[in-house]
Amino acid sequence: MTLADSFPRVAEWRGRHVVICNWRDGRHPDAGGAELYCEEVARELREAGVAVTYLTARPRGTARREQTGFGTVVRGGGRFTVYPFVLLWLLLHRGRVHGVIDSQNGIPFFAPLALRRRTPTVLLIHHVHQDQFAVWFPRPAAALGRWLENRGARLVYGRRAIAAVSPSSRAEIRARLSLRGPVHLAPCGQHLPAPDPATPAAPTTPEAAAPEPGPRIVCVGRLVPQKRVDRLVRCVPPLRAEFPGLRLHIVGDGETRPELEKLAAELGITDAVVFHGRVTHEERDRLVASAAITATASMGEGWGLSVMEAAALGVPAVAYAVPGLRDTIRPGDTGWLAAPGEDLTDTLATALRAVNTPHRAEEWAHRCRRWAARYGWDATAGHLLAPLTAERDRLLHLTAHHRSVTDASALVTLPAALLATADLSSLRATDLLDTSGPDAALLLVGADEHDAETVLARIGVPAGQLGTHAAVRDDATADLRVRDGVTAGRGIRDDEIVDRGVRDGATADHGVRDDAIADLGVRDGVTADHGVRDDASADVGVRDGATADVGVRDDATADVREAREAAFDAPDRAGRDGLVAIRLARHSDALGWRQHPPARGATLQDRTDGRPASVQPASPPVPPPASHRAPTARSGPGAAIVRMRQPAALVGLFALALALRLCFVQRSYDLFIDEITYATVGRNLATGHGLTLYGHLFALHPPAFFALLAAVLRVTGQHGDILRLVMDLRPVDAVAGSLTVVAVTALLRRTVRTPIALVAGLLLACDPFLNRFDSRLMLEAPATAAASIGMLILARTPATARARVGTAVGAGLMFAVSITTKELYALVTFAPLVLLAFAGRGPVRRMRLIAAATTVAGYAVYVAVTAACGEWSAWWTQKSAGVARAVGTRQITGFHQAGAAPAAGFSARLVADLGQFGVSYTVIVVGAAATVWLLVRRVRRPWVFADAPVRSVITAWAAGALAFLLYAGAFGTLEEQMFYPLVVTSLTALALAVDLVLPVGRSDGGRVAAGRVHTGAVHTGAVHTGHADPGRTGAGHGARSRRRAPRAVVAAVVVAALALAVDGGVWAVVHTRRDDTYRRTIAWTSTHIPEGSTVDVTEGSAQFLMHGVHLGTWGTVGALDRNHAEYLLMSTQLVDQGYSRIDPALLGQLKRRGRLLHAESGPTTGQLRVYDVRPIVAATSVHDAKGGTR
Repeated sequence: MTLADSFPRVAEWRGRHVVICNWRDGRHPDAGGAELYCEEVARELREAGVAVTYLTARPRGTARREQTGFGTVVRGGGRFTVYPFVLLWLLLHRGRVHGVIDSQNGIPFFAPLALRRRTPTVLLIHHVHQDQFAVWFPRPAAALGRWLENRGARLVYGRRAIAAVSPSSRAEIRARLSLRGPVHLAPCGQHLPAPDPATPAAPTTPEAAAPEPGPRIVCVGRLVPQKRVDRLVRCVPPLRAEFPGLRLHIVGDGETRPELEKLAAELGITDAVVFHGRVTHEERDRLVASAAITATASMGEGWGLSVMEAAALGVPAVAYAVPGLRDTIRPGDTGWLAAPGEDLTDTLATALRAVNTPHRAEEWAHRCRRWAARYGWDATAGHLLAPLTAERDRLLHLTAHHRSVTDASALVTLPAALLATADLSSLRATDLLDTSGPDAALLLVGADEHDAETVLARIGVPAGQLGTHAAVRDDATADLRVRDGVTAGRGIRDDEIVDRGVRDGATADHGVRDDAIADLGVRDGVTADHGVRDDASADVGVRDGATADVGVRDDATADVREAREAAFDAPDRAGRDGLVAIRLARHSDALGWRQHPPARGATLQDRTDGRPASVQPASPPVPPPASHRAPTARSGPGAAIVRMRQPAALVGLFALALALRLCFVQRSYDLFIDEITYATVGRNLATGHGLTLYGHLFALHPPAFFALLAAVLRVTGQHGDILRLVMDLRPVDAVAGSLTVVAVTALLRRTVRTPIALVAGLLLACDPFLNRFDSRLMLEAPATAAASIGMLILARTPATARARVGTAVGAGLMFAVSITTKELYALVTFAPLVLLAFAGRGPVRRMRLIAAATTVAGYAVYVAVTAACGEWSAWWTQKSAGVARAVGTRQITGFHQAGAAPAAGFSARLVADLGQFGVSYTVIVVGAAATVWLLVRRVRRPWVFADAPVRSVITAWAAGALAFLLYAGAFGTLEEQMFYPLVVTSLTALALAVDLVLPVGRSDGGRVAAGRVHTGAVHTGAVHTGHADPGRTGAGHGARSRRRAPRAVVAAVVVAALALAVDGGVWAVVHTRRDDTYRRTIAWTSTHIPEGSTVDVTEGSAQFLMHGVHLGTWGTVGALDRNHAEYLLMSTQLVDQGYSRIDPALLGQLKRRGRLLHAESGPTTGQLRVYDVRPIVAATSVHDAKGGTR
């Protein structure tokens, strides 16, 4: 069969562009089943005439773009950066993408964030990874991964269609994830062997070709812990006692192979266990075909691919009754299932006995091949394309009939003649049909029995043909069919599988539980009693997924096998009586379907507006974004700009920013001394010791951030030494930095075009300079987050006075939080606020003045509480010193401090960090120029800003941050962290400037797009001239703009993509190297330096981290001698930059006589060295005793 046979409506996708997103492709070194799945689906789509692009990560040695047999492969990014790469690619090509298959491997790509609203997307989930994140990631990152897979995906994908590879995967999705969309099944396909599996080709390897005196068991799969291959190895000794000469062949490789080889040696069965490693597909098939049975001890799969490949070769399987494997194995027909966790020896022995003669083996092989023949890659591609088509119909409102979002399905069996005359094109794209048996069958997805009656009436099945329903419920006995006065009654539970063949007035009563399969073969009024319990007529005692050995001997096998095959071909036989039977589908009914309904008589385009297909547009028309629509009488353009239509985009951006900041947060950024101070103050506040540091009031910075840390400590109960506390509290800053990204993006979305806002958000999320501070326990991230949220609130101008007061108070409170985190942020919050207040008029001015008053009141509360606690004197002393540092009269820190080495100067640091922060520095420079340009434009063309208050907010905010930095650079204390708010505001100003500069499209006869003329809900007090921006709307300029638009847009896209690529590369470098010298050094000293030793700590931080030793900060040889120092801790980076007080003479002595005990290297500290200085002290003492001088 081809894809056109499986899904006839594939003709509607010919020439369309479908993108498959998967984090790896087949050329990746770690490629697995998901990659095979996606590539085979892509191949089927391409062969059917669909244009396919495969987006994936790029491992070393692979091309960025490659034409393959399954489409165009576009590679970019690595293990984590592939996600922003895919989003950026989709964003840039969204106009040419007609459908997306988003393959989720733990974390989805969140493709809807970058696609048009009407572009269909199917989320493909192989299995749920909620339990896997904790295995591969530290706790904060694991929690983020679980949230992204669960709640994050729910927010972004909404009710979009989902595809799972098995009923068990679907059940796990419903049980573990909160996704709302319908879950369709798309089981893995396979290539059926061309030769007759009954006579397989002889194996070619020596191990496979050698004759064996006993049966052969073959296990295929990766050798990883979760596959539990060791359980199979342990079964070999007891099995060889009954089956002499038995050998276990293990095909595959992985991390547990050495352990398995060692286990085989310990058990003395090295001759009975053969490790083949990785082999070709052909060799693998030869090995499997030569086996008596195949076996796996895996504790869970999305789909048992190796089991199905063995079935295609006629080899039955043994496995645990776990998700995925219990779907692919039909106990008693194609294999055997054991209860999870139990010893597989008995089940393997049962299987080997069942195939111990050629006749029995051929019976099993026949049933296996029949079962495997139902699964081809054409069917898999059809099962994926069906929900994609249904999703497209839903988004375009082309579906005339609706069903509830439910995983229930109705199974309809009817005579083939009725199905042949029915109008099957009226069925949904996701419905399924089967005409392979004597009776036909339909699976109506998302329907119950009553929905099925409606559907049958619509497709033309006469109502008089309807038979009885089979209502199946948990713990209830359902009368499934009444025929010839005899009732077939069943007690059914928990989605079990019941296959039956009941004929001519026999009664079958099945008591079945927990996914068991009971097969009953009854003929001519005779009841087949299979030797079971409780005197039931035919009660197969099967529990907990295990297969019972019914003890049917050779003379009784034929009837049972015939009944099983009859049940296998068609689930219900009411059609033979000319009736239509309807019942709810069970767990097993969802598998084995290969065909979807035929295409409609007319194409989809013919149905949209009645025009011939030849004149239809190539893709469905998409309404322009809200920010570009022309104004209407009902809702002005200002309302269209302010409205946030897709909060899911912000959620995805927040998740991306948080992931980039939390990944390897404990090892990628070394300890900074300020982190120790802040964590200590927060811990003291949490434990009731107040805002203190080492017993004294700490008022150098306000208490907002420390109150937040104290609250986190109280809620989480975190404790331990200060180093561990710092590492545990770093996620607080990561969250704050991510909130800044979201707030700035939302602020830009109010005035600039959506792609520009999203690109700015991505640059903020990936910026290495911001990441450096967001990944440490610093004040800048929370202070800037509060300022950003305040600006976002202030940008809104409600229509009513009461709402304006609420907005002003909310903005003022956020500015107060920012200032009570770090007072210097008054220059980037309060100062721009005052400027905005006096620049506006009327209600806008009053609103901004209320916000300013609220900000002052918030800070005044902090000062009043401090005074009330009797700490005014100490507070004023520390604040005076802080003010002196800010204005520049006291330079004790920063680039301007006296005594700093040239290597610590501003220009030297700029050059040293250019490779890492090149994009950040460029943003600062270009953003500063954009800020100046916006200020000039605000003066010369005020009408551009008068009707768009948010533009004035952004301009004032950026101007405040720039003025603050210029003063600090010229006169005040200039520190690296002061550039943090400037990066944020510069990028914001740059995005606004780019939006104003880039040409704007036209609509409705040349009217200016809504995003350019902003009426606002409230008059700002400025005189509105009625003009749009001249130079942007004139006829002559419009012609020039149209000519230069493509170049300008392409240039902007190229620059943004290059910046993101550079930032992504820097992120990968930073987070794949170790920069945790203090953690490693402190761990070493705790075990190698004896308690009570005297240690000279010269770098400033270790004195707060080392315990059980006597510490001092001595910088001369004489001080070491006087204090009897034994060890010295030194940072080479601080020494080179002049921040260490080590005397040059002592440095010389360290090189000549000091014994280097330990050294850890990192980008932040250079080398953190531990010296044994006792030889230096001894030499100094001898020199003194002889009367020498130092």
